[in-house]
Amino acid sequence: MRIAKRALCTVISVIIILSALSSCEADINSSAPAAAKQPFASFLDFPEITDEEIAAIELLKKRRTPFVYGMNRGIEAFEQNGEMHGFAVMFCRLLGELFGMEFQLNLYEWDELMRGLDTHGIDFTGDMALSAERQNGGYIMTDKIAERSLKYTQHINSKSLAEIAQDRKLKFVFVATAATVTDVASLSYYDFETIYADNHTDAYRMLEEGTADAFFDKGVAEADFNVNGELIVQNFFPIINIPVSLTTKNPELEPIISAMQKALQDETFRRYLKDLYDIGEKEFTKHRLLVQITEEEWEYIRNNPVIPFVAEHYNYPLCFYNDHENQWGGIFFDVLTQVEQFTGLKFEQVNDQTEEWPQLLEKLESGQAYVISELLPSRGQQNRFLWAKQALITDYYTLISKADAPNISLRDVMNARVGVTEGTIYAELFNLWFPNHKNVKVYKNPDYAFEAIIRGEIDLVMSSQHQLLALTNYLELSGYKSNIIFDEPSESIIGFNAKQRELRSIFDKVLSVIDLENMSAHWTQRTYDYQAKIAQIAQQRLPLFIAVTVLSFFLIIIMLILFNIKRREGARLEELIALRTGELEAQNDTIKETSQRLEAALISAQEASRAKGDFLSNMSHEIRTPLNAITGMTMIGKTSTETARKDYAFEKIEEASAHLLNIINDILDISKIEAGKFELSGVVFSVKTLLAKVVNVINFRMEEKQQNFTLNIDDRIPSALFGDDQRLMQIITNLLSNAVKFTPEGKDIRLDASLESETGGLCILRFSVSDTGIGIDEDQKERIFTSFEQAENDTTRKYGGTGLGLAISKHIVEKMGGSIGFTSELGKGSVFTFTVPLTKTAETNSAGEEKPAGNYAVPVFEGKTLLLAEDIEINREIAASILEPTLIEIDIASNGAEAVKMAADAPERYDLILMDVQMPEMDGLQATRAIRAINSPNAADIPIIAMTANVFKEDVDKCLQAGMNDHIGKPLNVEELFEKLGKYLHQSS
Repeated sequence: MRIAKRALCTVISVIIILSALSSCEADINSSAPAAAKQPFASFLDFPEITDEEIAAIELLKKRRTPFVYGMNRGIEAFEQNGEMHGFAVMFCRLLGELFGMEFQLNLYEWDELMRGLDTHGIDFTGDMALSAERQNGGYIMTDKIAERSLKYTQHINSKSLAEIAQDRKLKFVFVATAATVTDVASLSYYDFETIYADNHTDAYRMLEEGTADAFFDKGVAEADFNVNGELIVQNFFPIINIPVSLTTKNPELEPIISAMQKALQDETFRRYLKDLYDIGEKEFTKHRLLVQITEEEWEYIRNNPVIPFVAEHYNYPLCFYNDHENQWGGIFFDVLTQVEQFTGLKFEQVNDQTEEWPQLLEKLESGQAYVISELLPSRGQQNRFLWAKQALITDYYTLISKADAPNISLRDVMNARVGVTEGTIYAELFNLWFPNHKNVKVYKNPDYAFEAIIRGEIDLVMSSQHQLLALTNYLELSGYKSNIIFDEPSESIIGFNAKQRELRSIFDKVLSVIDLENMSAHWTQRTYDYQAKIAQIAQQRLPLFIAVTVLSFFLIIIMLILFNIKRREGARLEELIALRTGELEAQNDTIKETSQRLEAALISAQEASRAKGDFLSNMSHEIRTPLNAITGMTMIGKTSTETARKDYAFEKIEEASAHLLNIINDILDISKIEAGKFELSGVVFSVKTLLAKVVNVINFRMEEKQQNFTLNIDDRIPSALFGDDQRLMQIITNLLSNAVKFTPEGKDIRLDASLESETGGLCILRFSVSDTGIGIDEDQKERIFTSFEQAENDTTRKYGGTGLGLAISKHIVEKMGGSIGFTSELGKGSVFTFTVPLTKTAETNSAGEEKPAGNYAVPVFEGKTLLLAEDIEINREIAASILEPTLIEIDIASNGAEAVKMAADAPERYDLILMDVQMPEMDGLQATRAIRAINSPNAADIPIIAMTANVFKEDVDKCLQAGMNDHIGKPLNVEELFEKLGKYLHQSS
């Protein structure tokens, strides 16, 4: 015993020392990933290039040069100072280096480009979207060399599409023969009239004249048409990515296309092309800016190479000092980086993280600083400062309180203790909106004000919603909320010294060309989980971790030895206790009663253990079922030469992957709930939009079962509410999924959303999901919301599911401050209803060569017949496809009862049975026993192999005890399957 303890201490000490050493090694060995490099010196290095292709290309080099590479003018090919720039220029240069030939880039309008390709006056283009229709129409195309987003362009004076759609039908213009009309028509929110233009120039002219509302194109045609900023280019949603290829219509040039197609099979080469495209996009963005900068502004840049600035240390996500990482960050610093890259200006910060707002403002006004991170415009500062035209981020003013404080109305503000920040727009606006307020306290910065709330010194702080974001996302403080949100927008705008008009103009032009929305989202959607950094360090210490793991293994062995010693000692003590207990029971009836209570507690604990054991068995089946679909359909797709069959396999893989993801998400959610780490987050959202998304996800499953669905939304529900939209969507999706699952084909399902009450901006919403399904038995109702359980185990076998959805939904509802319940009548259906409180707020702004599948030999079972009993259609299809090359004849049974009947009707027909275990009507174990009981020698001796996702040892034992000969687990191992079949079929031959 003492030796074991001494060994245990030694192992623990070694583990601690190695862990300490690993913290030093991690920093030494850390390195950044290398950038993608061009992997080929010439086309002779392309993978699998043939001698015939090489000879054909060499002949082309002798016959003709240069090749004409045609493009539309756009972001991939544009002129600057008489020279061509963009991705197309770099791609032509790359082609020249690879093939040792000149590729000359020329610009054309779209109609000219099409005619040139048809007449072979233009040899190649990289401007044509890849499609089967074009390939069938005579175009010779590679796989994608670039990918573009579908965008639409409007004139700056035009109303938004939503505003125009309220008055009349929209008019959308497209370039003739461009493959964008179908995509827009199928995905646009609006009805529209289609107008065609011959080229981009005509399309932009229509926008200027007002004869078209928007021009839709692949996001590359805005280059020289938007110099003066008169056009607004926006992404089309949902995002459509359009692949473009290297294309020719001249059969003589097909060897070039064939060779490039082989180069594109190399992943490094594809990454290299993407890097080129990113460089080209940045070139174009800089081009858009440079053509707008005036000579006076260039003079300013030459005379002021270094710009002093000041920045707030507390204004997350706009600008802040990160004490955890000892560095500045935020949207403002990202903007400064963009200005430096585009103009060559350098910026020098002239304040540190200790200086407060009055000091920053004084430096700006005195000229010590030219720029400040944020300056909200106010009446008293109109002649003292300058402001950028475009806000970095926009939200709304709010009064912030502790999270557990009661919600108040505007009338109650006059009686509340309010904190404001000295010299800010927040203080000015509060005094303007609430004049003569008697209980206002002024603080040097917002941090002091929020600390005052926690101390109970004040009740509210006048601020904005992104200040609340700073508290929850950056400072990781969850004790605050927006108590009142004002309709007045709060715009975070960069401020300038009054004499810095040229600098302000330069900033305005940079802000007009950069992706400010994406830059802002990088910070507003970010959370600061410092545990992730710990995980990253752990990844870098993997070798040492392995060593620690090995030592830990020996530690476990020692602990098991100790445990066994203690267990034997415990058994001896238990015998003594049992003897003594018997003596005491004979003397005292009270101890007997205590023993009975302990026995009852043991039974309760055993029942809980059984429930979780059943859950683990069901969960194993639920996870392995979609995994079997994924692995099986992947094999089918890889070995098929038919495109349609490959696409079908991919669709099935996608469906199974989504199902598996849902299961994993449920497991993760319930783990968070049980660990007490389940949290909510709030955004502004529309209930109508949220419900539309849910219905879009669920609808295809309703259509499969031909169910009748009704959606009813109360018109009184506010158009914008604040809350956790993703978790709310999860609840409704769980309830609707259960309704679809437990409702027969052709029956009815209904979803109602209504406003139950509204008090002081707090709205109580009621959601109800009704079905005409199987209902719930009275004996099972009390545990319907319990984790790891469904109403009955038969329900799990027949309908599937983890048994976690309702438990998770109940926790989310209660976490939101609401309640959930249900009514149900067995055989007639169920109604699940829940209520949640949400805060009414202002309108939201967003509404190759074929390869073998494996190294195994495919056996031949010609003349043999197999019965496959499997209830899941995709699993039957996978098994049949795997077995097809063996030439075995296959009969299908969709459940256990059908398998028994087929075996009884023709007992001499089958040479082997593959039997799933979990099936409706009769499971595989019952079916096996029934087949063995058939009065026929063949039925008693026929090999039956379990093919199931139940793979625990007790599951295999149950199969063998039921009369099965062997067991194969899902996902299927094809080599193992062939080995098992060969074993039993050759024995029976």
